[in-house]
Amino acid sequence: MLTSPDSTADSDRLGRNGQAAVLCTSLAIFLAHAASFQGFICDDAFITLRYARNIALGAGPVFNVGDRVEGFSNPLLTFLLAAVQRAVPDPEWPIALARLIGVAASAGTLLVLSRLRDARGTPGLALALALTATTTSVALWAVAGLETSLYGLLIVGAMAMAIARARSKPATLGLGFLLAAIVLSRPEGVLPATALYVARLLDPATRDDVRGHARIALAGVLPVVGYLAFRWTYYGEWLPNTFYAKHRPPVTSIRAGARYLFDFVVLNGGWLLYLPAPLALWHPRGRRSARLAFGVLLAYAPFIFFAGGDYLNHHRFIAPVVPLIALLTGLGWERAVSILTTVCRRRWPATPVHALTSTGLALAWLLLLVPTVRNTMEERHSHYVNAVPYYSTIGRVVGAVVPTNWTVAVHDIGAIGWYGNTRVLDLFGLVDRSIARGEWTPDEAVERLRPEVVILHYDSRQAPVRRWRDLTGESFRRDYRRPRLEGWSIVPFRVRLDVLPLFEDRLAALPVHLRRELGDLDLYLSTHQPDGRPVIGPLQP
Repeated sequence: MLTSPDSTADSDRLGRNGQAAVLCTSLAIFLAHAASFQGFICDDAFITLRYARNIALGAGPVFNVGDRVEGFSNPLLTFLLAAVQRAVPDPEWPIALARLIGVAASAGTLLVLSRLRDARGTPGLALALALTATTTSVALWAVAGLETSLYGLLIVGAMAMAIARARSKPATLGLGFLLAAIVLSRPEGVLPATALYVARLLDPATRDDVRGHARIALAGVLPVVGYLAFRWTYYGEWLPNTFYAKHRPPVTSIRAGARYLFDFVVLNGGWLLYLPAPLALWHPRGRRSARLAFGVLLAYAPFIFFAGGDYLNHHRFIAPVVPLIALLTGLGWERAVSILTTVCRRRWPATPVHALTSTGLALAWLLLLVPTVRNTMEERHSHYVNAVPYYSTIGRVVGAVVPTNWTVAVHDIGAIGWYGNTRVLDLFGLVDRSIARGEWTPDEAVERLRPEVVILHYDSRQAPVRRWRDLTGESFRRDYRRPRLEGWSIVPFRVRLDVLPLFEDRLAALPVHLRRELGDLDLYLSTHQPDGRPVIGPLQP
């Protein structure tokens, strides 16, 4: 029976409507999921914001004015935020902007994923969109204020352009600039960017496009080389200081990286969910998308092992490539269900194909949805690396009490540095070369530099659990004391004796709203550690 043009058009419209419905549903799931984390912002995001503010004010890309140390790993986002901070003096607006960029980037990733040329309209791609929107790490890091979502969007966008196999001058230059943006978003971005470029070189359809390859290389390399030259000239280093602060011995990092990947799988659906993923490489449609995604993931994996994963919540280092994992998983499940359907139809010709396909893909989504509900609920009640309420409150107190020419020593420098706007001695070493390279311990840094204020770190991971982790230097014990403030009992500050009276006077003159905020924080800390872990039993002093 012949099909009329009208019926074919109706079928195409139905297909397009179905794709639009899947995309809109996935966007709605993602936005609702991200909204559930509206109280979360990573303390590290404030490091980027402070660098951006100093750039906007003309002090240069520094955390402490005059100290040329590259304590950020995301130059693209840092300079992007700097471009708008000069015109916006309100300290809360840049935070909102950073979060908005993250949410918009994740939404954009879903849009780009839905339009992959060779997989568009397949049930597997629909499942990939649902899996991406449902994964806890995607929603959490979209609102965290860091570069994670933007980095992921750039990777998926460059992959989509590679799949399109465009040869025009604007398209090849655009792909080159996208690859450069990936590298400038994160240092390890060189791995997925190189994988995508090599894939185009080896692709039979574009292999002979020598001029196109040259344009992509030129547009991709020049911005990166320019930034490297700036880094060497300005900071005197080829690598950011964060590399030295977070570097681990190879054996330790490989073990930690393997555990990191294992934990991601276990917490996000289990092995059963991802088992069919290799079948995506033999998908009748979407094969090129699957192979490119697999190649990028293969190139990206060594970074996870080299870095040893990440101590931040919910697999921040995997979050940017979750859409690629979801794509392979979705297409793999579609292929697996297709094979099962073929077998069933040979035995039972009346097998309802659409019902079997829908049931199989719904089952795959439920494998992720069930643990996601648990992950999301747990994360909403945990504040590890969340700047709210502890870091943001302490940062506002520092801003109101500590003179700008003093130095504050602290382990988590983000919100305290942003709101405090004073000189910071970073006891983790992200913005301190000596500590990052192991030349000084935190105790030695305080002994040598004698900051006016030390904010003690907490310890809720090793027994015996302590409220605050005291420093051990002799002069610290002799010359620093806890300040007094009526109505506030759990105080992390230790102040040098010669400036203690001034500090206490300024503390006593806190505005009413800050005193109220401190009271709320004191009540919170009576039952929780700063990272949100509940206090169980008596704490060590």
